Amino acid sequence: MKRTSIEWTDFSANPIKYRDADGRVAWGCVKASAGCQNCYAEAISKRFRGPGAGFTAKRMEGLAPYVDEDELKAMLSPRRLPAGSKVFVGDMTDIFGPWVPFDMLDRLFDLFALRQDVTFQVLTKRPERMREYLTVGVSPMDPRWRAIQTRPIWPGWPLPNVWLGTSAEDQAAADRRIPELLACPAAVRFVSCEPMLGPVDLCTLNVSPAKHSLQSEVWKYIDALTGATTFYVHGERKESVGTKLDWVIFGGESGPGARPCDIGWIRSIVGQCKAAGVPAFVKQLGSRPVSLAEQDDDWPRTGPANTVLALKSRKGGEMSEWPEDLRVREMPR
Repeated sequence: MKRTSIEWTDFSANPIKYRDADGRVAWGCVKASAGCQNCYAEAISKRFRGPGAGFTAKRMEGLAPYVDEDELKAMLSPRRLPAGSKVFVGDMTDIFGPWVPFDMLDRLFDLFALRQDVTFQVLTKRPERMREYLTVGVSPMDPRWRAIQTRPIWPGWPLPNVWLGTSAEDQAAADRRIPELLACPAAVRFVSCEPMLGPVDLCTLNVSPAKHSLQSEVWKYIDALTGATTFYVHGERKESVGTKLDWVIFGGESGPGARPCDIGWIRSIVGQCKAAGVPAFVKQLGSRPVSLAEQDDDWPRTGPANTVLALKSRKGGEMSEWPEDLRVREMPR
């Protein structure tokens, strides 16, 4: 566990680690979508273990997950982890990957319950497994669940100090992952649209059974910022209200090979969140922020309007260089 420069948290912790066939500690994960292309955790893994240490399914088969007891002790220590801190759990892996057994996740949630004075932020690209873990077997008749709930320190469900999130780099990822997140019991639900690889409309998630088919008889859309769900069944409109997002993080990609991020995409989400009253957090504009809009006197250019904007910050993280309407860093209330 260590302090981190990630703007929306205070510490990063990795209580789930891996050992290779030789017993050496290793980092492991499997890339899930386009947002993983330039994964910084994979870059660190390759730097220390060579090019064969990539985050592939084949390599993952040779790694064994384990719970790092020293990391758990550090997370339990008020001296190492002061009250009031925020902790990003699992920044070097996906703790809800199918290679992490549920009993290991039980250990983590036990710790979360013990440290109710700390906020734990969990982010996954596999919210369907997070939903499975948090909902399947949640019954007084289930031995595993009964053992957890009857512990003296258990504060109730969902844990009030655990924020659950998923990543959505583009509209397809948002349509696929955010509904799974919304089905998870959580005190705070958030989405991280970083790196943004395309525009994202959080107000109209298309979760229809047969997307884009004119023959479909059932259409379903979710406004993730208000919880409103609209159904069209055989042409008849029906509405309901369910859970919603409590926080949205977004920003452009940084580092080697960074892909462009149109600041119009960022501006759109700022507007969506403002209209719905949902806290928004612009993390960075990225290493290659571009503007496809007309010339703006407030923005320095290195060329035509569709080229990279000239920013001094290598990752586009210096807020003083941004347009004023994008200088938004709000936290859940």
